[in-house]
Order: sequence, then C-alpha cells, then structure tokens
Amino acid sequence: MRGKNKCFDDLFLQNIAGKRSSHTNYPMMVIRIVLLVLSSLVAVCTSGCWLKEQDVAGRWQATGFYENGQQVPVKLDSITLWFSPEGGYEFRSQGFYRESGSFRVSARYLFLTDTTVQPPVEHTLNVLYVSEDSLKIRMKQEGNEQVLFFARRE
Repeated sequence: MRGKNKCFDDLFLQNIAGKRSSHTNYPMMVIRIVLLVLSSLVAVCTSGCWLKEQDVAGRWQATGFYENGQQVPVKLDSITLWFSPEGGYEFRSQGFYRESGSFRVSARYLFLTDTTVQPPVEHTLNVLYVSEDSLKIRMKQEGNEQVLFFARRE
C-alpha cells in the first residue's frame, strides 16, 4: 500500500528496484529535508541557545581552572563569582583580588563591567555550559585562553 507522500514512495520503490524514472523529483525532496532540519535547529537554538540573567544569578564556587588547555594549580575554594538578579556581579580570587560592577547578557556571552577601576573595564566571558548547578566559562586573559568550571552554591 502506498503512503501519502508519493514522491518519497516513488523514490523508495525505485531505489529498491535499482532504477529511477525521469519524473522523480529528487532535488526537491532533498531541499525539503534540508529546510526541515534547518528549521528544527533554529527552533532548538532560539529556545535553548540564548542566555538569560536568571540562568546565572546566584553564587558560584570554582571547581576547575584551565589555561591554554592545562590545569592550573590554584586554591579553587578562594575563587567565587556572584551574579545578582538585578544585574550586579562580584568576582573574588586568590589573595585579595576583588572586582565588581554590572553585567549583561547577549546570546551566549556575559559582559562584565568592572567599576572598581577607572576607567571601568569590560570583560567578555563566553558561557560554554550552564545548568541549575554548573557553569563553564571561557575568557581571554593577557592572550591566554582560560576556562573555569563553577558549581552553584546558592
């Protein structure tokens, strides 16, 4: 019994028989499949690829630190990152280093504006992964690629 999609059925039957007739609209079927796949990808990305402030809001504790692909031996319990729901942030690391200011999101990026220095400095962080309890970010520091892993603390 033939299905509702005559073009696909004809192509299927002709492939089984090892021949194709000249009336098969194969290029159109390929175009339809490609359009279907692309529209599915767009739908998935528009629903899940855009970062929101509430995705990162909270206190984060570092669990891993890598520079240029190599693990960096640092005291991870001293590295914290906090994002407020109102758009503020604070970063603390080893020793007495502290910066704070405002942040904004765009696509998969966080833009942090450190207002503890004059003039204020903007840092760009690429969010590689975020979930309820995990955050993975990539950034450049003095020409080196740094990747930090965080666990949500509150």
